[in-house]
This record gives sequence, C-alpha cells and structure tokens, in this order.
Amino acid sequence: MAPIISVIIPLYNKEQDLPRCIESILSYTRHPIEIIIIDDDSTDKSWNLAQTYCQQDPRVRALKHQYNKGTYATRETGIRAASGQYIFCVDPDDWINNKSFDAAIPYIKKNIDIIVTECVFLYPYHKKYYKHEDQFLKNEEILNAYTSLRIELWNMIPKFIKTELALHALNELNINKYLTMSEDLLLFLTICIFAKTWCSIKIKAYYYWIKGEDSATTGKKKMDKILQYIEQTKYILCCLEEIFEKYGHPADQLIPIKMALFNFYRNQMETSELDDKSQTIIIKHMFDCVGILNAYKSMLTYGVNTDFTSSIRMLNQLLPAGSIRRKIIKTITKKIWSFCRFLNSFKN
Repeated sequence: MAPIISVIIPLYNKEQDLPRCIESILSYTRHPIEIIIIDDDSTDKSWNLAQTYCQQDPRVRALKHQYNKGTYATRETGIRAASGQYIFCVDPDDWINNKSFDAAIPYIKKNIDIIVTECVFLYPYHKKYYKHEDQFLKNEEILNAYTSLRIELWNMIPKFIKTELALHALNELNINKYLTMSEDLLLFLTICIFAKTWCSIKIKAYYYWIKGEDSATTGKKKMDKILQYIEQTKYILCCLEEIFEKYGHPADQLIPIKMALFNFYRNQMETSELDDKSQTIIIKHMFDCVGILNAYKSMLTYGVNTDFTSSIRMLNQLLPAGSIRRKIIKTITKKIWSFCRFLNSFKN
C-alpha cells in the first residue's frame, strides 16, 4: 500500500542522535508511512546506521549525496524522492510523538494543504512550548499570518505538507546553492504563497532539541559562523523578495520577518561574548542583510507614524546596549535625519 506520509530526515554526522529520532517514528504502525533518510556525505558512521535501519524495516529508505550539499539541498532530495501524499520533516537530533500521525489523518482526508501541530523546544536547562488553538486559514490569510508574525515558527517542522505543494515551491525556487541557515524560511514561505488551505491542531507532535554551543569555540570562529549565516540569510531574503513580487505580494510584506531576523542575530551576537570590534563588524553585516534603512523608509512611506525621535527609539530597541549602540547610532543618525526631512517635505 502506498504511504500516506513520507517522513523526511536530512542527515549529517548525527550517529549519536539518529536512533532516538528513528525509533520514535518506527513504533508507529496504524497507517502506511515511509521514512526517507538523506545522508549529506557524513564523515562519521551515520550512513552505516541509516543502512542498518533500511535492513531492519522496509519502510525506511536511505539516500546518499556524493558530496556535502547543505540542508536545503538535502531536504529537497528527500522531498523529490517522497511517494507519500504528505511530507513531514524531522531533524535527526529531534524526535516526535507519533500519535500526531493519527491526529493529522482526518485533515489529510479533507485534503488540507498544510496541517500544523505543536512543538516543544528543549533547551539545556528549560523547555518552551509552541502552542496554538485549533484554527483554519485559507488563501492569502495563510501567508499574511506568517509575514505579520501573528503565527510564528517558519520552519518546515512541525507540519504535514502536501508533497505536490512542496514540489511546486521547489520548482519555482530552483535553488542551487549551499544553504544551512534560514533555508526553512525560504521554502516554507514559498509554499505558503501557493497554499489554499491551512489548519492547526492541538497535539504536541515534535520535540526540538537545542544543544548549547561548544564553549571551546573561539571568538574568531564564532564571528565567522555568524557572518556566514547572515550572508546566507541575505541571499534567502533576496530570493523571497523576488518570488513575492512575481506572485503579486509586495516585498515590504517581509519587513516584520526582517526585523525578527535582525533580533535573532543580535541575540546570537550578544551570547557569543565577542569583543567590540567583532560586534561592530557583525552589526554592519546585519544592517546590510535586512536592509534596515530601506525597511525604515518603507514604514514611513506606508504611513507608519514615525519621526526622527521614534527612529532612534527603534534603533535603541534593535541594537545591543553599550558603546556599540552609541557608535552605530551616531554613524547612521545623519542618514535617517536627512531622509526624515526629505520625506516630511512631501507631507505638507
């Protein structure tokens, strides 16, 4: 019998975590499913372990990249190989409550495009629950809910998504680039452009394990890693702006997401214990990445009640405290002040 759900697991050097992930899925037997493991050229024993699971259970399939392609390409390989009506993405260091499969079946039978479940974020010292009420959205309500931040979690998890819809998004994007950060944002928001129906169900389906950063990582490596992620995010935002405009959605609709990404990288920087020079370099890249001055201009243009004073207040909220904040604000205040005067000349 053809599977209803294809579970997609991108794999790279996770031999210690994979058993917990796989076994949380394999214990499900009520409806036909398949598990597709895509090894992104791991250097540990992850591939051997994946093959072992293939031998033990016919529902498991394992594919292998000949070289490391990144998370986006690895997930794409799995989606294109899926034979189920719906995909459900799982990272190899996470695990699931497989009762969520049964909870999703009634909505799958109703042909809902995207079925969202609840998620538990497991940090080293605490938990955070991503909860929501049962609700239903359709057409442009779906994309608007995410771009306005009314609904959070832009990841491909924890969601059941029609396979044909995911394939449509992949074909439209046609990405051939190494991506390991924010790649979920790119694919999922593109899926939302084409989705007609969306629902959420109250069941804790997904357990997202967040490990602490290696304390041995040096400041230079931390900075390089953050800068690499920022550059990938910049590329992803450019791709999203293009596809938004192609399908009649203004690129400015992405402004709340850009601000959220700015805050994310600011938090990453603040917890990395970098020196002032490194923080200044990162902040400059962050401003360039999210086009923060352009976003500010768009808020003014679209009638947001913003003047020079409130612009500085906004920067105070976005930037970390201390000398870095003072230095950045002093540098760009002249630009914002000049633009405010220019725009105000048209208001009278």
